[in-house]
Amino acid sequence: MGTAILEYPVLLALEVNPRMEAGKAVTDKAPVFSQRISQARRSPVAGSCTLEEALTWSLAEKAKVDLPLIADLAGVTPDEAAHGLAGRIYRELDAATERWVLADELLSGNVREKLALARRLATVHPAFAAHIPALEAVQPALLTRAEIKVNLGVTWLPVAIIAHFIGTLVPDFRSYDGTVEFHAVMNAWKITAPRQARGSYAATQAWATDRRTFFDIFDALIHQRELVVMDEIEEEDGKIIRRMNQPATAAANAVADRIKEAFQNWLWADESRAQDLERRYNEQFNCFVERRYNGDHLAITGLNTTGLRTGDADPHQKDVIWRILAQQATYIAHPVGAGKTLTMLGGISEALRRGMARKVLVCVPNSIVQQWAADVLRFFPGLRVLAMTAKDFEKSRRRQFLAHIATGQWDIVVVGTTTFTRLPLPVAVRKQFYMEEISSLRQYLYEVYNTDMRSDKEKKRDRALKRIESRAQALEAKLKALDATVTREDEQVLNLVELGFDMLVVDEFHLYKNLEFSTTKTRVAGLPSGGSERAFDMWQKIQYFMRNGHKVVVASGTPIANTLCEAYVNMKYLQWNLMHELGIAHFDAWAAQFAEPTLSFELRPDASGFRTVLRMSKFINLPELHQLTRQVMDVKLEAELKLPRPQIITGRPVPVVIDASEQLVEYIRDLGNRADAISNGQVDPEEDNMLKITSDGRLAALDMRLVGGTRDAGNKIDRLVENVLARYHESAPWSGTQIVFCDLATPKGNAAGFFRISPHSGEPCAHPAVGWCMASIAWRSLVYHAISCDTISTSTVPVNVISVTDAEDAVETAALLTRLNAGDADEGTEESTDEVGAEASNRNFVYHEIKQRLIAAGIPTEEVAFIQDAKTPAERESLFAKVRKGDIRVFLGSTMRMGVGVNVQERCYAVHHLTTPWRPCDVKQADGRVWRPGNLFPEVWIFRYIAAPSFDGFSWQGIETKGRFEDAYLRGDPTVREMSDIDEQIISAGELKALASGDGRIVQKVRLEHELGRLKQQRSTWETGRTQARLSALHAEQDAQKVRRRIERLRHYLSLRTDDTAISLFGSMIDRTNPAQARANGKTIRDALVTWGETVSSADLQRDGRVIASCGSYRGLPLSVVIDLDGNGKKKLPYLILADEIDGKVLKIVDVIINIGDSSAVLPKLEAAATSIEARIASVEQEAARFEAEAARFRSSLAATWEMRAPIRSGPWACAI
Repeated sequence: MGTAILEYPVLLALEVNPRMEAGKAVTDKAPVFSQRISQARRSPVAGSCTLEEALTWSLAEKAKVDLPLIADLAGVTPDEAAHGLAGRIYRELDAATERWVLADELLSGNVREKLALARRLATVHPAFAAHIPALEAVQPALLTRAEIKVNLGVTWLPVAIIAHFIGTLVPDFRSYDGTVEFHAVMNAWKITAPRQARGSYAATQAWATDRRTFFDIFDALIHQRELVVMDEIEEEDGKIIRRMNQPATAAANAVADRIKEAFQNWLWADESRAQDLERRYNEQFNCFVERRYNGDHLAITGLNTTGLRTGDADPHQKDVIWRILAQQATYIAHPVGAGKTLTMLGGISEALRRGMARKVLVCVPNSIVQQWAADVLRFFPGLRVLAMTAKDFEKSRRRQFLAHIATGQWDIVVVGTTTFTRLPLPVAVRKQFYMEEISSLRQYLYEVYNTDMRSDKEKKRDRALKRIESRAQALEAKLKALDATVTREDEQVLNLVELGFDMLVVDEFHLYKNLEFSTTKTRVAGLPSGGSERAFDMWQKIQYFMRNGHKVVVASGTPIANTLCEAYVNMKYLQWNLMHELGIAHFDAWAAQFAEPTLSFELRPDASGFRTVLRMSKFINLPELHQLTRQVMDVKLEAELKLPRPQIITGRPVPVVIDASEQLVEYIRDLGNRADAISNGQVDPEEDNMLKITSDGRLAALDMRLVGGTRDAGNKIDRLVENVLARYHESAPWSGTQIVFCDLATPKGNAAGFFRISPHSGEPCAHPAVGWCMASIAWRSLVYHAISCDTISTSTVPVNVISVTDAEDAVETAALLTRLNAGDADEGTEESTDEVGAEASNRNFVYHEIKQRLIAAGIPTEEVAFIQDAKTPAERESLFAKVRKGDIRVFLGSTMRMGVGVNVQERCYAVHHLTTPWRPCDVKQADGRVWRPGNLFPEVWIFRYIAAPSFDGFSWQGIETKGRFEDAYLRGDPTVREMSDIDEQIISAGELKALASGDGRIVQKVRLEHELGRLKQQRSTWETGRTQARLSALHAEQDAQKVRRRIERLRHYLSLRTDDTAISLFGSMIDRTNPAQARANGKTIRDALVTWGETVSSADLQRDGRVIASCGSYRGLPLSVVIDLDGNGKKKLPYLILADEIDGKVLKIVDVIINIGDSSAVLPKLEAAATSIEARIASVEQEAARFEAEAARFRSSLAATWEMRAPIRSGPWACAI
């Protein structure tokens, strides 16, 4: 089989325990040379165990509570065993089974649902009575209204409550039977507002602006959609463009804020409603308890304990191994260096031993396939492992290798990310997933177009809907192509089912966080603008494994890499069914429950105006989110593990501050001028923009020569070389190694590793029109920014792009796209320094200059290496082995290439950050190369090189702030219910000028000015709201007065009503005292009215559309007759109303129409109208009370003061708003 045989991993596993002795590096032979490394455990003899011992054996061997086995080992009956272990084990809550579970299984999960079930079962089966007090003891404390945050749009609110609230603000919505519907599958709300409600004062004035009605605003709120008012502007060439109207948008959002505030005040105001909502929320979300897994009983069979710190797996590793055995899906979220590889292997080995799996598929980053396979043999020499590389999947070898997997008795098959995507699911399964996704997208679009209150024109312009439509079309094309694919000879390969895999393990799972999902939100910072095919492939395969009852284990040291929205993606992968049960499967529903988008205004890139940006920066109801995610996620923090890491010298990373040279300060000033020009609209955004300025600033902070300057004495490279040489000599007796991370100006390779991909589908494309480069600097700069957002889509990269077959991360792809020099793509994954118009000949000097300087200082050439020197996984592993042995002592590379899965910590003495990474997770992964268990050095160095003033400090500050937020979330403090995230790393013009000054006080001043500007915008919005509230109060008071006058008139007519039932009609009296004459009297009335109608002039009707005339009285109340035209312009039958003529106007007394079509019904209807005055008075009094309450509410809001405080109240820049 050639490479199918694992010679290299086997050889790697034959040496263990590397160390320094007498200044020389030595290792031991693996235990397999001298001892038996695995042996079967002896089963205890029946009747020889205590109940606790028997339970431990049952858990260790069966991974479950096997009551007959326990009874046999303890020499008792099953009933006696159950009684003796009462409180430790419980019967499963299912009367149809006799399965027993541990207490921690029963007393975790949805404990409110379990308690309700136990109470029902106990009424029939007394055996379940003991469950009730145990479950009652673990019920989460009930949350109160003060703790629960309810956004408009949450799926657990009954539609009746939404309808009631709308009716409170717009009374005509309730009066004319407006309706609210919720379509749960697509998270779509449909509000049907009657014409009277849409045109009412409340909907068009009190809770509206001149550009947006109440229903426009409310529809955006309940869908958490961006609320923007656009103007259409005709340019000189006649082209119509759309631009945001900032004042109108601000006014609409001010009203939206008032509606949200009114909703919060109203929601909890009624005690019975508040209690019902508290009950609903606690039952649906505050009902989960995390299960605390304890693996102390596990004796991991086959584990080679030689070299393990404690002679066994650590307690936290055993806990997770037990968790893997006990549940279907597990996310291992342990910090870098916590031993996740051993944990996963322990779970695999124990699952194999118990028959829970027969063949395990392990997916790891391409670069560590061989290393992972070697770790399998090092920890579990008895397992049969096969490593599959990209070479094994070449056309000439593919079928043979896959057949070798299918027919061989392999326990574990290790594949890289690239190979994993090429291992297909069965065609029928893929079709099913495609059809499900297409159906979901099409149904979503249908619901939006049928429920969204926006015009069809607005919906067609919606970019989010366009993106969903494009996604649906792409999937439909893939579905259509599936049949053609399987008929091609080169694609007829064995699928995952035929290969026999029944357990899936994925390492570095954060690489798959870019999973696409549908949302109505557009321009939301912190959300991916498009998903990757690799992530969708992973989602399909995870769903396949889980739907078929197989185990799935994923692991990452950084489960939240960039934004808390990734928690939704993690849940979608592993908790899809639970999300559907809770009504949060759709992202918008999840976001309504756990996030609060905040709106801000920013200058458009072309400086032609402002645009709104929604930011998913505030997260709410966090304890409930924690409990949900921790049903599958095992989170361990560094503080609680207390791993035996080396100490960091000085206690924290050392900032190496390099004073900025005059030319760097001048360059930053120039960047400030460029920023001013952009802000003032003096430059074409295709030539310059703030994103490009940010990237140029990063380059200048590294070395001015990268932006066309000259070499500065004492620059970053000089200081780095000094530090590396000092650490080199300090650690020489132990062959200490050092890692230098530099993400800019990386060594160039060639384009051999690239293939063309379509900018529309993201698939390989051989069309000659698809080239290697992008069209403009502006898009290039947008790609730089995409690195921090981890997203690339056709919306940000609308032209030709490049990719690489070995891409391991969406971030890598983003970084690759910055290598935009036409025809010359770097094989690496770091950021490019090539720019149009700049001299490229000296762009790649940084790495080489560092190396030459170190060699000139006496370090042997062979001891300095670049990660870019390795072109294949085997070459990479060879480099890593040399670093581990100390043959290579200075190792340079990028964060993306060396930050994840590179285990070279054995003799690593120092890490140097020459450039600033983009995300906190990148820093953790990079520092984890030195600061982790297994390092021979008790103390290590971490250096961060910062040119001051420059972009470095700005970037590091952003990383630290965001890192603190992510760490705080993972800690899961139940008392912290809300948090605010940050996501912006683009510098402003003011901050640029402040940086150039070198005066920290000026930096502070600029930031305060920014904060002051933000507060002024808020104050303006607040003032707009006050003005609107003042007008609304005035109109409500006027309406209340009108209604009170109507009540006075009604009471006046009530006083006029008599008991005399005779009818006066056109001067004639009709006696209705004789019931037998009712039909005849009705006909008399009908004939009289018809005769009158014939006398009405058609011209009068055509002119006025209706003619009304006084015609008599009934019980002392005035009667009027009315005639209308039908749709064809013909006269309708006249009808009667109780109405009076005052000052030339006919005013109805009650809203009752007496039709004359049915003669027998005329008199009863007339009587019903006369006796309805009391009910009408009561109804109108309620309407008056509503107007008065509304006026009082608006007046009380005017008494409120501006609560936001200015940034500072004293000092040289004191300010007030």
